Amino acid sequence: MSTSKFGTSSQFFSGRTISAWLGSLFLMGALTACGGGGGGGDDVTEYKGKTTAASVNESNKEDLAVAAPQGSSATISQGDADLPTGVVATGGLSSENQALVQSVSERLAASVADGVSFAVGAKVDIEGSCGGKAVFESNATGTDFTINYRDFCEGSAGERVVFNGTFDYEEKGDFSFYRYRNFVVRSNGETQRIDNLTIKCSTSTGFGIGCEVISDFAGTNGRTYRISNATFSGSAESGYDVEARVFDGDHGYIDIVATGLIPCESGGFSSGSIVVTDSSDSEVLEITFVSCSEMTVTFNGNAETIAQ
Repeated sequence: MSTSKFGTSSQFFSGRTISAWLGSLFLMGALTACGGGGGGGDDVTEYKGKTTAASVNESNKEDLAVAAPQGSSATISQGDADLPTGVVATGGLSSENQALVQSVSERLAASVADGVSFAVGAKVDIEGSCGGKAVFESNATGTDFTINYRDFCEGSAGERVVFNGTFDYEEKGDFSFYRYRNFVVRSNGETQRIDNLTIKCSTSTGFGIGCEVISDFAGTNGRTYRISNATFSGSAESGYDVEARVFDGDHGYIDIVATGLIPCESGGFSSGSIVVTDSSDSEVLEITFVSCSEMTVTFNGNAETIAQ
């Protein structure tokens, strides 16, 4: 029977699963580089809609035209995160507090890596150095685990970071899933929140190589969307180019390619365009932004102007 500060067991996690927790600790710091986005409140934003490809038609074209800029805004809002793009966050930390959270997360990960063993089937309270706890619980095989952070505090006076929320790690077939739910980081009066984030990676390669980010978020119109396979480039001055898969709860997903998007301070875009591909694998919808509140939607050769 072996003993560690995290519990007692004759079996321990594999190096891959230990690496998953270490990866989650580094990720906590990296997430603070995200900014903006929709969502908020005490409830987790969870997409429960269709996950098949949408087919654009006369009756749903407006819904899907609105989904396209919502997904574009969410993709852009995540900023220059040290993650695959597509993370949607609310709130934001200053550069000083981003650096602090990153430093604390790295120190915590280094501490965990220093000779710690994880007991299979364990449920253990891990005390924070300045208060709170993280409740670690694994499954019977040691492949999956959950950590519930409850005011988990790390750091020293003036340099404290507090984590709340849930992190899950699951292995399913050839893939590993890193999930954050209602995850909040607080540092020196500033707050960063991730409502509902999943990072899907190949089990063979591990975190950070060819991973897919799946983010659920509340749009500015109150509807819940999901984005995946999201990338962007450019700036607010020169215009953003975006590629993403956007999921609409009623109709399914569309693939978008946006060019030259200029964001408005009040939300929406003042110029730029988006081309939408649906289940036919053809470009079926074209969106052109004419003001911060309106856009022209062209479907089957017919154009009409609607609200963003």
